[in-house]
Amino acid sequence: MNTAGTAERPAATERAVRTLVVCAGNDLAADDGLGPAVYRELRTRTLPPGTRVFRLGVASLALLDELAAEDLLLLVDAVQLGGAPGTLHVLPWDRLPACAGAAVSLHGIGLRETLAVGQALFAHRMPRQATLLGVEGRCFDQLGAPLSPPVEAALPAVLTEIEDQIERCRSHPAVRSTDDDDA
Repeated sequence: MNTAGTAERPAATERAVRTLVVCAGNDLAADDGLGPAVYRELRTRTLPPGTRVFRLGVASLALLDELAAEDLLLLVDAVQLGGAPGTLHVLPWDRLPACAGAAVSLHGIGLRETLAVGQALFAHRMPRQATLLGVEGRCFDQLGAPLSPPVEAALPAVLTEIEDQIERCRSHPAVRSTDDDDA
């Protein structure tokens, strides 16, 4: 309360950002376990107000059930974009590659395609901003294998990038939404 007896509003830069962090992958398949590893780590941390964390297995369209018109959707997954293993790719919605043949991420249907389906069916539930935090994987076909050393070494950078993305969104809210898809 201020001295006039009315509730003070938080400064615009102190607003909570409604964020959904989706950690995709299969922890039984080597580098595809990146998302689950990030999920486990995030569950041990105090996250900013308004942040939810969701673990997504191999059923990519299940993502649509979790969307609730967030300010920010962050999808964490191992990817194959042709970079060096362990490279962190930060790709906003408008820079996500469309799938031509094999999916970039989300196991058969890419993030871009999943969100396009969501936009067509559930426009009111779509996030204002969507960003892929993809770590270049090396091994996806060894059942029971752990994360490769370069992917495991990228975990701290992914966690820092999640925090940075939420802070940027809080400080500079986006005006774009996923219906600006140009693909």
